[in-house]
Amino acid sequence: MISIALAFSFHQTVLKDIHIPVAPIEKVLVQLSEIYHSPMDVSNALTNKHILIEATQVSEKDVRDQIAKLINASWERKGAVWHLTKSSKQEREDLERGVAMRYKMLKQTADLRDQSLSEKPVYTSEVAKQTYFQMKNEAEKKDPNQMVRPGPTAAGYQLPNQRFFSRFLKEFGLKRIAEIPFGHRAVYAIHPNAMQQPMGFDIEPEIQQYRKEYLTWFQTAEPLVRNPETTVRLPNRSGGAGVELGGDDIGDDLNNAFGTFPTELKDFIFTVYCSTDGAYQMQLIGVPQVDDNIAYKIGGTSYEGAFAGMEAQDFEIKPDPNFKLSQDSADFKQFFESHSEQIPATRRDAVLKMIADPVSRDPLAFGYSEGISYDFKRIHMNVIALGRDGGLNQFEPMYAEMIQNPKFTPLLEDFMVKDGSWVRLLEPPNDEPVFPRRDLKRLITTVQANGRVNIAERAAIAAIRPRNNAVSYVERLLEKFGQTAEEEYCDPDALKIIGLLSESERIRAFSPTGIPYGQLNPRLKAHLFECCFFNDRPRIIPSNQDSRNVSRINRAEPTYQAPNGILPDSIFKITETSEVQVKEADGINAEGIQAIGLMSNAKGWGAVKYQLDHPDEYKGRYFYNGKESQRSEPKALYITKLSRYEMRLHITKDCEWGANLQNVDRVGRDTFTINSFPEEFKADLEAGYKQAAEAMKRQQDLKKKRDGGGGTTRQIVR
Repeated sequence: MISIALAFSFHQTVLKDIHIPVAPIEKVLVQLSEIYHSPMDVSNALTNKHILIEATQVSEKDVRDQIAKLINASWERKGAVWHLTKSSKQEREDLERGVAMRYKMLKQTADLRDQSLSEKPVYTSEVAKQTYFQMKNEAEKKDPNQMVRPGPTAAGYQLPNQRFFSRFLKEFGLKRIAEIPFGHRAVYAIHPNAMQQPMGFDIEPEIQQYRKEYLTWFQTAEPLVRNPETTVRLPNRSGGAGVELGGDDIGDDLNNAFGTFPTELKDFIFTVYCSTDGAYQMQLIGVPQVDDNIAYKIGGTSYEGAFAGMEAQDFEIKPDPNFKLSQDSADFKQFFESHSEQIPATRRDAVLKMIADPVSRDPLAFGYSEGISYDFKRIHMNVIALGRDGGLNQFEPMYAEMIQNPKFTPLLEDFMVKDGSWVRLLEPPNDEPVFPRRDLKRLITTVQANGRVNIAERAAIAAIRPRNNAVSYVERLLEKFGQTAEEEYCDPDALKIIGLLSESERIRAFSPTGIPYGQLNPRLKAHLFECCFFNDRPRIIPSNQDSRNVSRINRAEPTYQAPNGILPDSIFKITETSEVQVKEADGINAEGIQAIGLMSNAKGWGAVKYQLDHPDEYKGRYFYNGKESQRSEPKALYITKLSRYEMRLHITKDCEWGANLQNVDRVGRDTFTINSFPEEFKADLEAGYKQAAEAMKRQQDLKKKRDGGGGTTRQIVR
């Protein structure tokens, strides 16, 4: 008996080096069991966790304690086995941690705004003038391509609309906002309908205060705007004009401050969306009494306080030049970034087997594991971390630099805990769902057999992802096993619908009569409901409006347009169309040619000797960098077949939700001569030229009307 106790004690205290890349927790425990000769397992409820351990000379007890703290769980002794489990109390603690973390971020933002109000408690014409010139100076010095910190600048907080928003947040109450969980959206109104919640306090005094301050601002700033010497000229912003506030592109702060506040309001709405990264996107909407008037909007985000004082350069990670991936990671990275044919033949079979057998080895862990392990070796700390598929992007170190930069402390302290010689990277709020390895293996097998990745495979992946997640690394991995159709436009909501539709639902959805919402499967119903109501940018729109201009539509708040939600008899339809398009490549830019899919290898451009001659009437026109060109030499053409799926959920006779899914298949990969040009496509060639010519003419006419013959400088106007 004594010898057993001594053996048990010895295994508890023996010191070992641990290097376990990101893997499912049950596999990690199997490895630890072998290392310490002490059996360990985990409850089924925790098998969705993936963890990484990198430690030097640590005991079994130390490692087990860190695992338990990492996921807020407990060890139980069951015979000879250590069993990891989580109680209902610990699950409640996880929820409370999320609320506390979100509240802290909101409090930082509220304090920042309160400080701004206390600096200028009385709004005078002098304050308005000072604010205008401060923002004018900021606008003229702003780099349009530089990262923009969330929220207004210090001067922007003194604009009447932001002062109004600051006072509103204080009155509304931060606790109410913090209790909205990750991925959820709530809508509050003075006069709530069935889809909204009551505002809960009298907002009228704040509205009246805003009217007074706005009048002072307008009377002071408008003369400055109309004076050529003091007018702000804003730089053009790449990727679209304006600063994103509250999840809605409502223009830059200064332009938005000149918006027209409705004199008669029908209602006031406050929308809050808690994104999966833990940030709240918030927006106040003043609904005008007259439907034709434009709704008034003010936006903000809970990240304002956390990022206060940071500049773009603070977020530029500087990788250590001595960092190197392990051989396993380097092999995978090479495979990930290139075609399998480029791997040396002597290693190709082994690497392909490694990638194609994710059940025995997790290929998605390498980049994440190596980067984190290297980082914490640099600062001589042991690390235990919760990993995820998205971690593959971290091929270069970053944590060590963030730890050593004090500016990042407010961002890291909720996700990173120092405990003696250990650092625990806690589960981040934006933790991506782990793609089941069994499903991944099945998909890889299917793609390998078919030789291509089609919409069905993409949709299967989209079906397990939260709405609006970026393209998964799993998808990019799959593409290396087969050719994939080029995507011209791929709406993630529409792609997920394809993955969630059952076979019988798909047949009915494509029929002329469609399928009632109430007859869809529960997962698809939930997804469509989320698309319409529960995210930062829902897309219910008036039926007679263009969904591409949803941000410009009056009263675009979906709970307002569909006050009773989606009724069971709402009709869901999918319409499929296809067309052949003829396009011309830019012969100057080889990379551009590769990007648009003319050739599979950019190096092949120099070997192209055959070009398709243009018909004389279109030669050298409409096809060069969006401008009419005088170049006479022909450039290579390529043909694509465009398939389009248009999805519509008709909620009422007045409003609907819609999304589009488009895929482009190249008819041929090679360039061709006029002699080898397929006969059946000659008519399409002519039609393609005419269509392109007409489209370019329309674009040129619109540009002339928009510019009025002048330049592109933007000015602040009322």
